[in-house]
Amino acid sequence: MSVVLRPLDAFAELCFHGLAHLPFADPGSSYAPDYVAWAATHGLSNAQTRADGEQIAALVAPGHRGLLHAWLGLHHTLDDARRTRTRSLAELEASDVDDEALLRALQRADDPALEWMHVLLGLELPAWSRAHAAAIAEPLARACETLAPLFTAACVRVPSLAGLRIELSWTLGPRARAHPDRLIVGAPAPWHDGAAAQSVVLALHEHAVRDLSLGDWAEVEWSALRHVSAWLAQDSSVLAQAHAVWLERLDLRGLLEALQARGAIDPTIVHALLEVPQRRAQTLLGPI
Repeated sequence: MSVVLRPLDAFAELCFHGLAHLPFADPGSSYAPDYVAWAATHGLSNAQTRADGEQIAALVAPGHRGLLHAWLGLHHTLDDARRTRTRSLAELEASDVDDEALLRALQRADDPALEWMHVLLGLELPAWSRAHAAAIAEPLARACETLAPLFTAACVRVPSLAGLRIELSWTLGPRARAHPDRLIVGAPAPWHDGAAAQSVVLALHEHAVRDLSLGDWAEVEWSALRHVSAWLAQDSSVLAQAHAVWLERLDLRGLLEALQARGAIDPTIVHALLEVPQRRAQTLLGPI
């Protein structure tokens, strides 16, 4: 048995496209200058879009950032979004959206930055629709075909992954997001250097974050890193190789500082993870 694998819907991709322009610095940020540069070569992401993204990130209330990340549930299709793109959030009714609770939360927030995000997405939508059809839809479909055998192999290592709904996103790139009903995983794309197998590693990590870990951000991330290393231990497959490369490239400084501050990790382990990044998978398997 394998996962239920398919491309992410185009409206959700548009939402991640918008988030890629918001220069947040927190671990959950989807800010992606490399993606924005790629998008600019496909008729997207002009100077005004980039300026709008900077202003939204600067002005949105901290407590409303989660609404920005939840936006992808507002509509199921680009056509649904197209019908509301010229109206303000405040003017929308339950019949205009697919998630009334999210709409009401956006309206209650009464945050000008959220209205600004609605405008940004609406302005980008026509060009985004063309770019998605011309340069994204077919590569994503091919990526699903390429990755299906790797996900099947991952299910052998991690049986709890089988049957999960996993959607590949062009705009997420080397990132992934866990939602109650699905995992959204960045797909291989020419704007970043992640290998195809990295998408499977990202899915495993988000699966661990969502289903196997409890606690605050540092505890959750640390537990997930160790779980995935254990799942792929003593494996020389392409998945294990992709996992080692992914780990080597991670910026772990913030996480390790948080763990050290609470005395949850031995300083020698911190040194090994920072100074010998190519052996991080093995280090994560040892005593902490």
